[in-house]
Amino acid sequence: MVRTVLPLKPSRRSTFRPLAIVAGVGVVALVALAARWAFSTADQTHAPVPGPAQLAPPRPPEPPPLAPLAPEDVAHAKTNAKGHMQLAQGQRQVELTLDPKVQADITRLLDETRVPYGAVVLIDPRTGRVQVAAEHREAGDPVATMGAMGIAGEVPAASVFKVVTAAALLEAGQQPDSSVCFHGGRQGIVEDNLRDSPQDHQCQTLTEALANSSNAAFAKFGVQSLKPGDLEAMAKRLGFGAVIDTDLEAEASACSEGASEVERGRCAAGFAGSTLSPLHGAYLAATVANRGVAMRPTFVLDDSAAPPQGQQLLSAEVADKLKGMMAQTVVAGTGRHAFGRRPAVLRDITVAGKTGSLSGKDPSLYRHFSWFIGFAPVENPQIAIAVLAVNGEKWRVKAAGLARDSLAAWFAAQDASAGR
Repeated sequence: MVRTVLPLKPSRRSTFRPLAIVAGVGVVALVALAARWAFSTADQTHAPVPGPAQLAPPRPPEPPPLAPLAPEDVAHAKTNAKGHMQLAQGQRQVELTLDPKVQADITRLLDETRVPYGAVVLIDPRTGRVQVAAEHREAGDPVATMGAMGIAGEVPAASVFKVVTAAALLEAGQQPDSSVCFHGGRQGIVEDNLRDSPQDHQCQTLTEALANSSNAAFAKFGVQSLKPGDLEAMAKRLGFGAVIDTDLEAEASACSEGASEVERGRCAAGFAGSTLSPLHGAYLAATVANRGVAMRPTFVLDDSAAPPQGQQLLSAEVADKLKGMMAQTVVAGTGRHAFGRRPAVLRDITVAGKTGSLSGKDPSLYRHFSWFIGFAPVENPQIAIAVLAVNGEKWRVKAAGLARDSLAAWFAAQDASAGR
């Protein structure tokens, strides 16, 4: 017998049990979300609101970079209440590195000479800070139209360029006591001066040739010991052909050694091929004084800046040899006469230097360019100097004499500040 089993009718309770479970879970989830939102809102509501003292102060806008300083603005800078020289550039007051007393003393010294154009630059070779940048330009004198503190223009480097040649010769293997025999060269260099000749009755070491500014000796040294391009490469390394990085308006000094041996010889001796500004002359002297490390010449005072970092342009060995050679200029060379009558403040101070002297090329207007670059004391240089004096037919002053008196003014000020 087969029984027929009828399906049971689902009860209403069993049908709604899953739905109740799902609904319960949903309610719990909603309650949890509501609680989280409530706590979050409470946190935001009760979080402390930053007050004015807690807000970071707004960063002040960066001042625009300074424009290069004009030499005439530097010349008219005034001393402020802190004892620093200061000039205005737009709305800004710019403090300078210049020493107010020495700047005034040397400016007065230049004015009293009445030289058509004169410039004196003093730099601390250890830091690059410019201590003095003094100029004088005689009003109404056409000779005075040539010359500028940081601009070489057509001002010849003259025999100051022998310092560049000497550096190249030392790097090429010559020594301070290397010697050459020569003839002629006093008024210029011709091809005959570059060849060994029975007329070569005078012989000098490289040191003696630099001290006495012997043109034929340097021309012969340069042509026989340097390859074409060596001299120009050394000049480029020492700042020729590019604007020196500085705060002052400046233009590049020039150097072109030429292609022929005669042109190269003339360039090596300083007769042709190179120009120089007073600022660049002081930079060159300071580099030698600082054992070959060139410091950026700075006019703007910034005590908050990091200690300056220099650039090694010459090896310390080459620079030290050059220092000793340049010292002989003052002891026994072309600077002997000027520094033989030195003031008392300089009597115990050794000075190294290089003179330069060359007439201009303009046949319609006579100009003579007189140079001195150097540093002191030789053993531990504290100051480097460059002096340019441009005279007309009536001579007013030579650069070596101005350099002597300018160094005396600087060292006298140092003694006074130290209470000596």
